[in-house]
Amino acid sequence: MSVSKNILFNNGNQPLVMAWIGQDDPNRGDSKASIGLAKLCAEMVGGRYVYVDEAMLNVQFTKAKSYQEQVEAALREIGQPDILIGMRSGDAYYTAEKRPMITVAHINETLSIKYGDDRLVPHHLTQKDLDAAGQEFDQHYPKIKGPLVAMMIGNDAPDIRDTIKKIHEIGKQYDDVTFFICPSRRSNKAPQMAYDHLDNNLSAVFRSKSLGGYFGDLLSRGRDVLFTDYEQSINGYNPYVGLLARADHIVVSGQSYSLVSEALFTGKNIYTDWMCSEYTELVDQGYIVPIKELDAGQVFPTKPMPALDVTRKIADMIVDNFKNNKSMTF
Repeated sequence: MSVSKNILFNNGNQPLVMAWIGQDDPNRGDSKASIGLAKLCAEMVGGRYVYVDEAMLNVQFTKAKSYQEQVEAALREIGQPDILIGMRSGDAYYTAEKRPMITVAHINETLSIKYGDDRLVPHHLTQKDLDAAGQEFDQHYPKIKGPLVAMMIGNDAPDIRDTIKKIHEIGKQYDDVTFFICPSRRSNKAPQMAYDHLDNNLSAVFRSKSLGGYFGDLLSRGRDVLFTDYEQSINGYNPYVGLLARADHIVVSGQSYSLVSEALFTGKNIYTDWMCSEYTELVDQGYIVPIKELDAGQVFPTKPMPALDVTRKIADMIVDNFKNNKSMTF
């Protein structure tokens, strides 16, 4: 895709596309989407991709006395962005000597509502990422027994106890099966709403740093149950993308548009206990199966599906505005 020759870039002849995470959590879905969109936009316009977060600023600009001084130093050294993407991109937008032509600062859901379909949201995954993560997962977990069932936990789902019971019953239909429980940045923090819906036993698990005890007791009677702690996974090996690549069946429990969107990028249909009413069309098409509708006496009916991805659609919109010299702040 060629870039219009009459565009005056802030950085000479090569546009600078910046994923500005700043002081935001780099592991949240919105941050990952900013990375994915910025990388794709840079590729599409033949530009330079740059990632900026607080950790990078702390390492690279040690003499700066404040975060604002770090921002100023970064823009001087890296250059003025032409396309700026990120929830905290305002930090760079208002500091830049020349405003970026394109600034995208909204959360994933807002982008989805305006430019996407069925509440799917942009993300950072590529098929290359999945392939590489799958190989790494195999090295960490070389002895998976039977089908691998990934249970991704978004947050405080009121139906999570019923979900666990249902997948436990389905697991009985296999001679061998491995469950892998994968929490997220929100599921270990146990928002107060979880206490309103979950019994004391499960709430205690959510208050702890490990989700293994309760799930292990409920699921592991003759079955393999693996789990990862969120804090450990961000400071060591994170199996999440590898799980997406290698799981035979994917369960998404709790509210997370990112978890649903990333799971549907794998080319498998998935099972959810939350937000099904927001995905009516995808349920009708077989992409999403409400867990409550699964037959506990049958195996998981997972089938190959065309991969779904709105990341490129949103990137196309950004690049189209950029190519046509249409300033956009959103």
